[in-house]
Amino acid sequence: FFLLPFKRYYAFEWCGASLDQLFLKADGTRKYNGPMPHHIDISLQLASGLEYIHSRNLVHGNIKPENVLISAGSAGQDEITLKWANSGLTRYASKRAKITSQVGGNNAWLAPELLLLKLGGNLHGNKYQG
Repeated sequence: FFLLPFKRYYAFEWCGASLDQLFLKADGTRKYNGPMPHHIDISLQLASGLEYIHSRNLVHGNIKPENVLISAGSAGQDEITLKWANSGLTRYASKRAKITSQVGGNNAWLAPELLLLKLGGNLHGNKYQG
């Protein structure tokens, strides 16, 4: 990554698709037909990524399928890796903070507790608590 005054830019390797492209189009065809890991591996990779983000006292702020990139071969020839992207709504939270100052993202993908509050979600808002 590189820094400019008050901005941080990250450069990632090229990723072939995003998670939303696995969903079916209106005509029933998939937008993405490439390889994918088992659904348990998908869940573990995504949770691990959020754990890393949270360990840096950050809240992603825009959890949705379009922001999950699919990278084939970055971790090995036949390895598929999922990566969180679009950190534009990511916010810093102090270690003692229980509340984020802003709730962003698309309402369709907000955690239920954040939809109810719309402001004042806690650091666990990236994790569904059903």
